[in-house]
Amino acid sequence: MGPKPSIVAVTFFLFLFHGLCGVAPDLEACGDAPGECMREADAISNLQTDQQVTRQKDVDTSVIDKVDGDGTLKHGDNTEDAFRAYIREFGRTYVPGSSEYVERLGLFTQRKSSAEAQNSIAGRLWTAAINAHSDRHDTELKRLLGGDLPRKNYAAAGSRHISLRQDGTGGQALATECTKWNDLHAVKEIQNQGSCGSCWALSAITVLRAHAEIAGKPRSFSAQELVNCVDNPHHCGGSGGCSGATVELAMDYVMQNGVATKEDSPYYALKTVCQNLDRKQEQNMDELFRPKLHTAAMSDPSRSFGMVGWERLPENKYEPILHAVSEKGPVAVSVAASGWFAYSEGIFDGCDSDLEINHAVNLVGYGEEAGQKYWLIQNAWGPLWGEGGKMRCLRADDEGENCGTDWRPEVGSGCDNGPSSIEVCGTCGILYNAVVPHFEP
Repeated sequence: MGPKPSIVAVTFFLFLFHGLCGVAPDLEACGDAPGECMREADAISNLQTDQQVTRQKDVDTSVIDKVDGDGTLKHGDNTEDAFRAYIREFGRTYVPGSSEYVERLGLFTQRKSSAEAQNSIAGRLWTAAINAHSDRHDTELKRLLGGDLPRKNYAAAGSRHISLRQDGTGGQALATECTKWNDLHAVKEIQNQGSCGSCWALSAITVLRAHAEIAGKPRSFSAQELVNCVDNPHHCGGSGGCSGATVELAMDYVMQNGVATKEDSPYYALKTVCQNLDRKQEQNMDELFRPKLHTAAMSDPSRSFGMVGWERLPENKYEPILHAVSEKGPVAVSVAASGWFAYSEGIFDGCDSDLEINHAVNLVGYGEEAGQKYWLIQNAWGPLWGEGGKMRCLRADDEGENCGTDWRPEVGSGCDNGPSSIEVCGTCGILYNAVVPHFEP
């Protein structure tokens, strides 16, 4: 027997919008049959995984995201031939001659031209590529960028609560590079948020898993439970679930409620039904987003797996985040990632001074290559993006003075009634918002 019609319909839907920018169906509409929906979602998730594995196996020397030594894209000069190859490579269902085909070809042509322009720059630090994002509308891409911003700027508030030193001296001398976390399972395993705006949840569970490993208490954490259950009534970073939230909300949920492992509650890249009907949450958003150490009560469920609190680091300060990643472990950070989609390799320096913070990722280290310092970022766009799912982002000694303005914090990033603009510092705004969980050894 073939699959049920409902599975076929949803599968076709996901094929149509496959990639990082599609609209994910909401299984809360399942009503009285959540189990059936979960089985369908499981089948779809397996199908998506099979597709990705098949693509990796079938890639040959003409794969679209390869570049020649001079930085030009392989496929010759015929853009439509390249687009047809792209359709085969990424399993698109566009029918030649249809209005959608023409529209997507136009987008692909623009992205191909932009990538070639970047790759033709003499002495460039990074290389662009054609990838799974190259036929998507900007509006589709923005759905992927779930932001992570508080509603106010608290740079000078609550400093007596900060456990990591802010004077730049730290607890020890810093090494010139930090790569020691690369062997953690949490850092080796690259997440893929799919078509769900769940970067906030995947960033949170990745940094939680990393610090649990470092503390000698390894376990996984369910991003799906966070997507299902973290309430976002003030629209911080979005409207909740696959429409965005924040790492702070995720940390608060985990501390007060505990969280399942990913084995018990696997990730489906769509919002389903929350099973935790008695969940708790911090009601004071000003307090939640204040840079300080948030300590778990002795009765909080997180203490059962070693999590004793979490901390939001000082805003726009270089030394605290540098010491945090060097001495403590990976850090969840918020960034302006609108220019990241075409990144393939190298040290990215494509952010400008007008920064719209809109994405949550993990800072897992830092280093230097050929005199260029960089941050090492772990994204959740799958292992086929960037350098095996990671990215090197330009880092400077004056990061704290390298500041710009986010003129639209309310667009997918801020909370209701937040400020109309905020100052953000560091390359791609990396210093503005950083969160570290605390585990007892």
